[in-house]
Amino acid sequence: MHRAWKSRYGIFFILFFQGLRPAFAQTPITEEATLYSPGELSRFNGRIIERIEIHGRTRTSEVAIRGLLAAHAGDPFDANTWMGGLKKLYNTGALYEIRTRMEATNDGPLRIHLDLREKWTLIPYLQIQSGGGDAAYLVGITDANLGGYFSNLTLISGAYNQSPIFDVSFFQEWFLDTPYVFGLDVSRYTNPFTLQNPDGTIVQNFIWSRNQQQILIGRRVDPNLRLYGFFETFSDSIVSQNRPVQIYTGVQYRLRPTLIYGRSNTTNFLESGSEWSISPRFANFFSSDQSYEGLVSTFKKTVITPQGHNLAVFLGGGITTPTPIPYQFRLGGYDSVRGFNTNRLVGTLYFNTSLEFRPTLLAHKFGWELLDFVAIQGCLFTDAGTLRTDQGWASLWSVGAGLRFNFVKYAGSLLRFDFAQTLSPAEGYGISFGLGQFF
Repeated sequence: MHRAWKSRYGIFFILFFQGLRPAFAQTPITEEATLYSPGELSRFNGRIIERIEIHGRTRTSEVAIRGLLAAHAGDPFDANTWMGGLKKLYNTGALYEIRTRMEATNDGPLRIHLDLREKWTLIPYLQIQSGGGDAAYLVGITDANLGGYFSNLTLISGAYNQSPIFDVSFFQEWFLDTPYVFGLDVSRYTNPFTLQNPDGTIVQNFIWSRNQQQILIGRRVDPNLRLYGFFETFSDSIVSQNRPVQIYTGVQYRLRPTLIYGRSNTTNFLESGSEWSISPRFANFFSSDQSYEGLVSTFKKTVITPQGHNLAVFLGGGITTPTPIPYQFRLGGYDSVRGFNTNRLVGTLYFNTSLEFRPTLLAHKFGWELLDFVAIQGCLFTDAGTLRTDQGWASLWSVGAGLRFNFVKYAGSLLRFDFAQTLSPAEGYGISFGLGQFF
C-alpha cells in the first residue's frame, strides 16, 4: 500500500491468544533470498501450459489469484512472466509461502501446481497512551483481503483528551490485474505539537485537529511505473494553545499527483528492490492569500544478502513555499529521525536519510496453527536529517538498534521496537514502537 494510506498513529499492539506447546521446524532462509529467481523453471520455457491448479485457497477468490498470475492455460510458459505474477501475489500482503510445482512428461504440456497459504487478514488495533496530563486511546480493525479480492479496509475510532478521533479508509490496488488503483479515506485526528528552537528551547505548545476527506485514483502503467492522483479536502482547528498559532480557517483543498518508479517487493518477510517517488502538491490554488505549493521526493532500496538478511536505505527531501507552521515539514520522532522529540525541527526545506541492517535472527514454523510462521529480525540503524528553519539550517543525527517481530501468518503484523541514541545534538535517547517496518 502507498505510504500515504498507512495509519498516522504511532503505537499499536496486536493481541493474539494461543495455547499448546510449539514444535519448531527451521525455515530455510536461502529460499527467501532466491524467491524471485527463475532458477530451474527456465528449462520449461516455451512449453504449453495445459492447466494451472491452485492449492491452499479458502477465503481468497480463485478468480482474483488467477487474474494476477499473467499466465493461463494455452499460453507458452515463460519463467520471468511467471515470477512477475508471483511478485504480484506476494505484494498483495494477503498470501505467503507461495511455491510452484511442475508436472510434465518428456516434451509434453505442463500442469502447474501453485501451492500457497493465506494470511489471516482481519487484525484488531489497540492503542492506549497517557502522560503529562494527556490521554488517548484508539480501537479498530483492519482487513487486507476484504471479500477475497485483496481490498484493504481500515476502521479506527477513539479520542485524544476527549476529542474524537476516527479513520475510515479503503484501498484497492490488486483487482483482477486491472491497471487501476482506487482509494478513499475519511478521518479526524488530533496533533499535539511542541515547537522548539534549533538549540532545543521550547517556543510554544499547541494542539490542533483536522477533519479530512481524501480520494485516490491511480494507474499502474507497467510493472515499474505507478501514477497516483490524491485530492484532499480538510478543515483545521486549534484545540488548545499557550500562544496564538496561525492556521488557515475554513475548508481547504490540496492536489497531490504522485509518480512511483519501481517497487520494493516483499517475500514472506524480507524485501528486495528499489522505488523512487516524486510528488508535487498544490494547496488552496484558487485562494491567493492561502495558497502554497511544495514538492516531496523519496528513494528506497532494499537488498537481500546471500545469508538471508536485509539491507535497506531511504533518502527523502522536500520543499514548500511559505506557509503556517502546521503545514511545514518536520524532522524528529518515531517516523523520521528516531530518538528526538516529534516535531523537533520545523521548516520549509529538508533532507533526510536512514540506513538499516536487518539480520535475520530466527525464522521458525511453530506447531501452533494460530502462530505458524514467525521471523525475528534485529536492526542496526542510523537516521540523519537537515532542515531550514526560521533561524537557518539545523541538523539531527541518531543511531540505534531494534527488533522486528514478524508474525507472517497475520497480514501487516510486524511489530517494531527501536532504541535510538541522539548524537547531534546529544539530547538523550528515545524508544519507539510501531507496526510495520520504519521504511
